[in-house]
Amino acid sequence: VNLADQLEQGSEQKSEQETEADGIASDAEEDEAEGQQRAELSADAREEEVSSDQALDDSDDGMADLLDRADQSKQPRRSLAQLPTPIHDAVRLRAALGGPARCPRILIKRDDLTALGLGGNKARKLEYLVADAHANGAATLITTGAVQSNHARMTAAAACLAGMRCVLVLTATTAAPALAGNLLLDRLYGAKVRLVPSVDPMLAVGQDEAVVAAVVAEEESRGSKPYVIPVGGSSGIGVLGYVGGTAELADKLSLPIIGPQLAAHFKTIHKGHH
Repeated sequence: VNLADQLEQGSEQKSEQETEADGIASDAEEDEAEGQQRAELSADAREEEVSSDQALDDSDDGMADLLDRADQSKQPRRSLAQLPTPIHDAVRLRAALGGPARCPRILIKRDDLTALGLGGNKARKLEYLVADAHANGAATLITTGAVQSNHARMTAAAACLAGMRCVLVLTATTAAPALAGNLLLDRLYGAKVRLVPSVDPMLAVGQDEAVVAAVVAEEESRGSKPYVIPVGGSSGIGVLGYVGGTAELADKLSLPIIGPQLAAHFKTIHKGHH
Protein backbone atom coordinates (compact mmCIF):
# COMPACT_ATOMS: atom_id res chain seq x y z
CA VAL A 1 0.00 0.00 0.00
CA ASN A 2 2.84 2.32 0.92
CA LEU A 3 4.52 1.51 -2.36
CA ALA A 4 1.32 2.24 -4.25
CA ASP A 5 0.93 5.53 -2.38
CA GLN A 6 4.51 6.49 -3.21
CA LEU A 7 4.01 5.68 -6.90
CA GLU A 8 0.82 7.70 -6.99
CA GLN A 9 2.52 10.67 -5.30
CA GLY A 10 5.43 10.42 -7.75
CA SER A 11 3.03 10.40 -10.66
CA GLU A 12 1.24 13.49 -9.32
CA GLN A 13 4.55 15.33 -8.83
CA LYS A 14 5.61 14.43 -12.38
CA SER A 15 2.27 15.67 -13.71
CA GLU A 16 2.66 18.92 -11.80
CA GLN A 17 6.20 19.34 -13.15
CA GLU A 18 5.04 18.66 -16.70
CA THR A 19 2.20 21.17 -16.28
CA GLU A 20 4.63 23.74 -14.92
CA ALA A 21 7.02 23.07 -17.81
CA ASP A 22 4.17 23.42 -20.29
CA GLY A 23 3.23 26.72 -18.68
CA ILE A 24 6.81 27.99 -18.92
CA ALA A 25 6.97 26.92 -22.56
CA SER A 26 3.65 28.62 -23.24
CA ASP A 27 4.87 31.81 -21.57
CA ALA A 28 8.03 31.68 -23.64
CA GLU A 29 5.99 31.26 -26.81
CA GLU A 30 3.79 34.21 -25.84
CA ASP A 31 6.86 36.33 -25.09
CA GLU A 32 8.32 35.38 -28.44
CA ALA A 33 5.08 36.24 -30.22
CA GLU A 34 4.88 39.59 -28.42
CA GLY A 35 8.48 40.30 -29.32
CA GLN A 36 7.80 39.49 -32.97
CA GLN A 37 4.70 41.69 -32.92
CA ARG A 38 6.70 44.58 -31.41
CA ALA A 39 9.36 44.10 -34.07
CA GLU A 40 6.70 44.19 -36.81
CA LEU A 41 5.15 47.32 -35.33
CA SER A 42 8.57 48.92 -35.10
CA ALA A 43 9.23 48.06 -38.73
CA ASP A 44 5.85 49.52 -39.72
CA ALA A 45 6.64 52.68 -37.76
CA ARG A 46 9.98 52.98 -39.54
CA GLU A 47 8.23 52.53 -42.88
CA GLU A 48 5.69 55.21 -41.94
CA GLU A 49 8.51 57.52 -40.87
CA VAL A 50 10.29 56.97 -44.16
CA SER A 51 7.00 57.53 -46.00
CA SER A 52 6.42 60.72 -44.03
CA ASP A 53 9.93 61.95 -44.78
CA GLN A 54 9.37 61.15 -48.46
CA ALA A 55 6.11 63.09 -48.38
CA LEU A 56 7.92 66.09 -46.91
CA ASP A 57 10.62 65.77 -49.54
CA ASP A 58 7.92 65.63 -52.22
CA SER A 59 6.32 68.71 -50.67
CA ASP A 60 9.66 70.50 -50.76
CA ASP A 61 10.12 69.49 -54.40
CA GLY A 62 6.64 70.75 -55.23
CA MET A 63 7.30 74.09 -53.54
CA ALA A 64 10.64 74.35 -55.35
CA ASP A 65 8.90 73.74 -58.67
CA LEU A 66 6.31 76.43 -57.95
CA LEU A 67 8.94 78.92 -56.85
CA ASP A 68 10.95 78.18 -59.98
CA ARG A 69 7.85 78.89 -62.07
CA ALA A 70 7.47 82.24 -60.34
CA ASP A 71 11.10 83.18 -61.04
CA GLN A 72 11.10 86.57 -62.79
CA SER A 73 13.80 85.38 -65.17
CA LYS A 74 11.39 82.73 -66.47
CA GLN A 75 8.06 84.54 -66.25
CA PRO A 76 7.74 88.29 -66.89
CA ARG A 77 6.38 90.34 -64.03
CA ARG A 78 5.48 94.02 -63.86
CA SER A 79 5.67 95.68 -60.47
CA LEU A 80 2.21 97.06 -59.65
CA ALA A 81 1.82 96.44 -55.93
CA GLN A 82 3.57 97.52 -52.76
CA LEU A 83 5.03 94.25 -51.55
CA PRO A 84 5.58 92.57 -49.20
CA THR A 85 2.40 93.25 -47.29
CA PRO A 86 2.56 93.11 -43.48
CA ILE A 87 1.15 90.50 -41.14
CA HIS A 88 -0.86 91.92 -38.25
CA ASP A 89 -1.46 90.13 -34.98
CA ALA A 90 -5.18 90.55 -34.12
CA VAL A 91 -4.61 90.73 -30.37
CA ARG A 92 -7.87 92.47 -29.46
CA LEU A 93 -9.95 90.17 -31.65
CA ARG A 94 -8.36 87.16 -29.96
CA ALA A 95 -9.13 88.66 -26.55
CA ALA A 96 -12.76 89.26 -27.58
CA LEU A 97 -13.04 85.60 -28.58
CA GLY A 98 -11.93 84.36 -25.16
CA GLY A 99 -8.20 84.96 -25.08
CA PRO A 100 -5.36 82.40 -25.32
CA ALA A 101 -7.29 79.86 -23.26
CA ARG A 102 -10.08 79.60 -25.85
CA CYS A 103 -8.77 81.10 -29.08
CA PRO A 104 -5.64 80.41 -31.12
CA ARG A 105 -3.48 83.27 -32.30
CA ILE A 106 -5.02 85.19 -35.24
CA LEU A 107 -2.63 86.54 -37.85
CA ILE A 108 -3.94 88.63 -40.76
CA LYS A 109 -2.03 88.98 -44.03
CA ARG A 110 -2.82 92.56 -45.08
CA ASP A 111 -3.10 92.23 -48.85
CA ASP A 112 -5.61 95.08 -48.71
CA LEU A 113 -2.49 97.26 -48.48
CA THR A 114 -1.06 96.39 -51.91
CA ALA A 115 -2.08 99.95 -52.92
CA LEU A 116 -3.00 99.21 -56.55
CA GLY A 117 -6.45 100.66 -57.21
CA LEU A 118 -7.05 101.14 -53.45
CA GLY A 119 -5.56 97.74 -52.68
CA GLY A 120 -6.45 94.08 -52.76
CA ASN A 121 -4.94 90.64 -53.31
CA LYS A 122 -5.70 90.64 -57.07
CA ALA A 123 -2.69 92.91 -57.55
CA ARG A 124 -0.49 89.83 -57.14
CA LYS A 125 -2.10 88.13 -60.14
CA LEU A 126 -2.16 91.28 -62.24
CA GLU A 127 1.60 91.76 -61.93
CA TYR A 128 2.05 88.59 -63.99
CA LEU A 129 -0.99 88.99 -66.21
CA VAL A 130 -0.14 92.52 -67.31
CA ALA A 131 3.47 91.53 -67.96
CA ASP A 132 2.30 88.55 -70.00
CA ALA A 133 -0.03 90.82 -71.98
CA HIS A 134 2.88 93.12 -72.80
CA ALA A 135 5.08 90.14 -73.69
CA ASN A 136 2.42 89.07 -76.19
CA GLY A 137 2.16 92.51 -77.74
CA ALA A 138 -1.28 93.29 -76.31
CA ALA A 139 -2.48 96.87 -75.85
CA THR A 140 -5.96 96.28 -74.38
CA LEU A 141 -6.93 94.37 -71.25
CA ILE A 142 -10.37 92.77 -71.23
CA THR A 143 -11.91 91.06 -68.23
CA THR A 144 -15.29 90.19 -66.73
CA GLY A 145 -17.03 90.26 -63.39
CA ALA A 146 -19.94 91.67 -61.43
CA VAL A 147 -20.69 95.38 -61.68
CA GLN A 148 -18.96 95.96 -58.31
CA SER A 149 -16.09 93.55 -58.98
CA ASN A 150 -12.88 94.26 -57.07
CA HIS A 151 -10.92 92.37 -59.73
CA ALA A 152 -12.38 94.56 -62.50
CA ARG A 153 -11.56 97.71 -60.54
CA MET A 154 -7.96 96.60 -60.03
CA THR A 155 -7.61 95.54 -63.67
CA ALA A 156 -8.69 99.03 -64.72
CA ALA A 157 -6.11 100.53 -62.34
CA ALA A 158 -3.39 98.19 -63.64
CA ALA A 159 -4.16 99.13 -67.24
CA CYS A 160 -4.00 102.79 -66.30
CA LEU A 161 -0.55 102.35 -64.75
CA ALA A 162 0.68 100.24 -67.66
CA GLY A 163 -0.56 102.68 -70.30
CA MET A 164 -3.03 100.17 -71.77
CA ARG A 165 -6.65 100.35 -72.80
CA CYS A 166 -9.17 98.48 -70.63
CA VAL A 167 -12.62 97.17 -71.40
CA LEU A 168 -14.70 95.65 -68.61
CA VAL A 169 -17.66 93.38 -69.35
CA LEU A 170 -19.71 93.62 -66.16
CA THR A 171 -22.89 91.86 -65.17
CA ALA A 172 -25.57 93.91 -63.42
CA THR A 173 -28.97 93.11 -61.97
CA THR A 174 -30.40 96.43 -63.25
CA ALA A 175 -30.18 98.14 -66.63
CA ALA A 176 -28.70 101.31 -65.13
CA PRO A 177 -26.68 100.52 -61.99
CA ALA A 178 -25.72 103.44 -59.76
CA LEU A 179 -22.42 105.08 -60.69
CA ALA A 180 -20.86 104.44 -57.31
CA GLY A 181 -18.30 102.25 -55.60
CA ASN A 182 -16.12 100.15 -57.88
CA LEU A 183 -18.12 101.08 -60.98
CA LEU A 184 -17.29 104.74 -60.38
CA LEU A 185 -13.63 103.88 -59.88
CA ASP A 186 -13.64 101.85 -63.11
CA ARG A 187 -14.71 104.99 -64.97
CA LEU A 188 -12.19 107.18 -63.15
CA TYR A 189 -9.39 104.78 -64.14
CA GLY A 190 -10.42 105.22 -67.76
CA ALA A 191 -11.96 101.81 -68.41
CA LYS A 192 -14.72 101.30 -70.98
CA VAL A 193 -17.64 99.39 -69.47
CA ARG A 194 -20.04 97.03 -71.24
CA LEU A 195 -23.00 95.94 -69.14
CA VAL A 196 -24.52 92.47 -69.39
CA PRO A 197 -27.94 91.72 -67.84
CA SER A 198 -27.97 89.19 -65.05
CA VAL A 199 -29.71 85.87 -65.67
CA ASP A 200 -30.61 85.73 -61.99
CA PRO A 201 -32.04 88.79 -60.21
CA MET A 202 -30.33 87.67 -56.99
CA LEU A 203 -26.89 87.11 -58.54
CA ALA A 204 -24.70 89.19 -60.84
CA VAL A 205 -24.12 86.32 -63.26
CA GLY A 206 -24.80 86.71 -66.97
CA GLN A 207 -24.03 85.37 -70.44
CA ASP A 208 -20.93 87.45 -71.09
CA GLU A 209 -19.03 85.20 -73.53
CA ALA A 210 -20.64 86.69 -76.65
CA VAL A 211 -20.01 90.24 -75.44
CA VAL A 212 -16.35 89.44 -74.70
CA ALA A 213 -15.97 87.96 -78.19
CA ALA A 214 -17.49 91.11 -79.71
CA VAL A 215 -15.13 93.35 -77.71
CA VAL A 216 -12.14 91.26 -78.85
CA ALA A 217 -13.21 91.69 -82.49
CA GLU A 218 -13.69 95.44 -82.03
CA GLU A 219 -10.26 95.90 -80.49
CA GLU A 220 -8.61 93.86 -83.23
CA SER A 221 -10.40 95.91 -85.91
CA ARG A 222 -9.03 99.14 -84.45
CA GLY A 223 -5.50 97.70 -84.39
CA SER A 224 -5.25 97.21 -80.63
CA LYS A 225 -4.36 93.63 -79.77
CA PRO A 226 -6.58 92.39 -76.90
CA TYR A 227 -5.60 90.26 -73.93
CA VAL A 228 -8.49 88.53 -72.16
CA ILE A 229 -8.08 87.97 -68.43
CA PRO A 230 -10.36 85.28 -66.93
CA VAL A 231 -12.81 86.31 -64.24
CA GLY A 232 -10.91 87.00 -61.02
CA GLY A 233 -7.60 86.72 -62.88
CA SER A 234 -7.67 83.00 -62.20
CA SER A 235 -5.32 81.36 -64.68
CA GLY A 236 -2.03 79.50 -64.84
CA ILE A 237 -0.29 82.86 -65.20
CA GLY A 238 -2.24 84.65 -62.50
CA VAL A 239 -1.67 81.96 -59.88
CA LEU A 240 2.04 82.74 -59.92
CA GLY A 241 1.23 85.82 -57.87
CA TYR A 242 0.16 83.58 -55.03
CA VAL A 243 3.26 81.42 -55.34
CA GLY A 244 5.27 84.54 -54.62
CA GLY A 245 2.81 85.42 -51.88
CA THR A 246 3.35 82.02 -50.26
CA ALA A 247 7.11 82.52 -50.31
CA GLU A 248 6.60 85.97 -48.81
CA LEU A 249 4.37 84.54 -46.10
CA ALA A 250 6.90 81.83 -45.27
CA ASP A 251 9.64 84.44 -44.92
CA LYS A 252 7.48 86.54 -42.60
CA LEU A 253 6.48 83.55 -40.47
CA SER A 254 10.11 82.59 -40.00
CA LEU A 255 10.61 85.68 -37.83
CA PRO A 256 10.70 84.90 -34.07
CA ILE A 257 8.03 87.54 -33.37
CA ILE A 258 5.50 85.50 -35.35
CA GLY A 259 6.03 82.26 -33.49
CA PRO A 260 8.35 79.22 -33.62
CA GLN A 261 5.61 76.63 -34.28
CA LEU A 262 4.25 78.39 -37.38
CA ALA A 263 7.79 79.16 -38.46
CA ALA A 264 8.74 75.47 -38.23
CA HIS A 265 5.71 74.47 -40.29
CA PHE A 266 6.43 76.92 -43.08
CA LYS A 267 10.14 76.16 -43.06
CA THR A 268 9.19 72.54 -43.68
CA ILE A 269 7.37 73.38 -46.91
CA HIS A 270 9.71 76.16 -47.91
CA LYS A 271 13.10 74.74 -46.90
CA GLY A 272 16.00 76.16 -48.80
CA HIS A 273 13.98 78.59 -50.98
CA HIS A 274 14.01 81.87 -49.02
